[in-house]
Amino acid sequence: IFRGLPAGLIVEVLKELQSESFNLRTLEVEWWPMNLSSARDLGLSQERIEKFKQRRQALTIRRVTGGSDAAFKLKTGDILLEIEKTAANTFKEVENIANRKEEVQLTLLRDSAEIEISVKTSELKSSGTDRVLLW
Repeated sequence: IFRGLPAGLIVEVLKELQSESFNLRTLEVEWWPMNLSSARDLGLSQERIEKFKQRRQALTIRRVTGGSDAAFKLKTGDILLEIEKTAANTFKEVENIANRKEEVQLTLLRDSAEIEISVKTSELKSSGTDRVLLW
């Protein structure tokens, strides 16, 4: 089922591409939604579940880009609890925070324990981009 893209997201990307100072950053991580009951089985505390109740999911790491800082520090299956001390359980929340920072502080659940890790982001270069196409 194709659900489409929010128009606001497309407008935001187009504005960035048209600006002189296009400089987006990424963690080089593919996030995957996980329902809270599965996260609880892996050790997510009730306190954390309460913070995620509005959107009944957490984000887990599905894979990382080889050679990135994330590849050396993060593991598949880590569950994101916070980014820059802000609870985040949607792709957009993570993207908005990581977009403009050279390094971010992540709080993760790994092996039933909460850990904090600092991860450098990678710059997404736009040189040579003159159009955006979604098929």
